[in-house]
Amino acid sequence: MLSRLMKYEMRSQSRLLLPLHALLLLASILGRFFITGKVYERVPTVVFIILITLYLFSLVGISTGTQLFISVRFYQSLFSDEGYLAFTLPVTPGQHLLARTLVGGLWALIDTVIIFASFIILVMVPEVSAHWPELSESLTKELGMDSNAFFILMFLLNCISAFTGIILIYFCIAVGQLFSKHRILMALLTYLGLTALVSVIVLLTSVLSGTLPNTIGFGSETTRFFTESYSQTEYFLSITKNSLILAIVQAVIAYVITHYILSKKINLN
Repeated sequence: MLSRLMKYEMRSQSRLLLPLHALLLLASILGRFFITGKVYERVPTVVFIILITLYLFSLVGISTGTQLFISVRFYQSLFSDEGYLAFTLPVTPGQHLLARTLVGGLWALIDTVIIFASFIILVMVPEVSAHWPELSESLTKELGMDSNAFFILMFLLNCISAFTGIILIYFCIAVGQLFSKHRILMALLTYLGLTALVSVIVLLTSVLSGTLPNTIGFGSETTRFFTESYSQTEYFLSITKNSLILAIVQAVIAYVITHYILSKKINLN
């Protein structure tokens, strides 16, 4: 039954998300031809700037839209009129949650992969590829680590964050349903509060671990901290590591609580 739920949920989400991401890849391919064919040299500069701006906005819009659509789909399928039908099926609340988590998480991963692929298609034109060894060497010196390893690490971290992010959104929606009124607003406030709390915890963890200076300022002491104790890359990676660990722990806790709410506290009234 779990496989049937996943197939149904995948079809429901793919109806919009699949063509949306296909259009993004198509736009990237057309943009690559636009650059390699030097079409930009034959159009006004303002037109080229507008096209680049629209592309960047589309990346942000599609990423945000994907999360929003997955969130709305979760709410509609379990907490709207459709939810009445869903909970009459011979399926446990845990199976409902697992199916939607796997499908929603999968689409979050697909979204991340396609956005990275879109950027690579557009940017890695022959002129850039030919000079990539030199660029990579310069980046390695600036970063303090192998640039290719750095980009792969960032890609993997984004994938993990995308998956755990879906679980946290589900948790906030489930918490919102515990209230008798303004459930969507309460879900949104839960999300904002949780995000703020995580940011504070990451900041405190970084200060207590010595990664972040416990003084705020731009004087010589702060400057020496970065030059003598940590490079900027080490500082960034440490913050990222703390955020990632916290995100995984938070996602596990959120999943367990969401499962409990669906099993014991479901309220469709």
